[in-house]
Amino acid sequence: MESEKVEELRINVLIRLLSIVLFALALLLLYLTANTPLIPQLSTIFYLIGGLMVFFSLLTLISKFE
Repeated sequence: MESEKVEELRINVLIRLLSIVLFALALLLLYLTANTPLIPQLSTIFYLIGGLMVFFSLLTLISKFE
């Protein structure tokens, strides 16, 4: 029983760390997209990708895994 709880805790910590990394990469993508002169059609795609990454990483951070 104890080893199952430890394994579940490690998995939860790993998932939360990966979502923090994804969140940071998404913010970096949004920042660089805003500060780089791109074709407007391309910048909207990058904003969409960055916004989705932020949304899903925040969703992963606040969700409870069981």
